[in-house]
Amino acid sequence: MAPFQLKPVDFSVLSLVAHNPGITSRQLCHALGILPPNLVGMLNALEKRELIFREPHPRDGRAMGLHLTQFGEKLVRDAEKTAAALESDVAGRLSAAELKTLMRLLKKVYQPG
Repeated sequence: MAPFQLKPVDFSVLSLVAHNPGITSRQLCHALGILPPNLVGMLNALEKRELIFREPHPRDGRAMGLHLTQFGEKLVRDAEKTAAALESDVAGRLSAAELKTLMRLLKKVYQPG
């Protein structure tokens, strides 16, 4: 994600916002397993880069929904294409059994319990 000036977690946030317009900070924290104080600075930085914007949530007057700007949408599209190409390249070097083992091990490492 370096060519896009994104950390992997920034990419995850932008991707979730892209696929879930109006998602709230609370929902992002839950989906990514991060604490709200860690997300606040990240969202502020993404907003400063004009990748996201906030607007009142239609059903929860206390919450703000997150949305991508046009620039954010283009950046996410390009970044997702790059990620898919890299994933395809890596997967192409593994047999079906090796890929299955890799996915099982990654789930074990990244999913609690």
